Amino acid sequence: METLLLEDKIKVELARISLMLQGHAGGVELAIWEPSTATVTVKLLGNCTHCALSALTLSQGVGAALKRAFPQIRTVRAL
Repeated sequence: METLLLEDKIKVELARISLMLQGHAGGVELAIWEPSTATVTVKLLGNCTHCALSALTLSQGVGAALKRAFPQIRTVRAL
């Protein structure tokens, strides 16, 4: 039950982050939440899929925000 609740909270946080990325015609959504490894896999959307700075956006933006909001998350990666 708590895992599902955490997955829902992750989706809400990613929606908030995605709003910021929309200013650059990009976005992000949850692809996979793996509770056994505390790994979040996201799908980058729009301009984020081919932007030269997408790795930085993932590590310093999306990943940092998720880990700040949910300290139990160990890894954030993109599809």
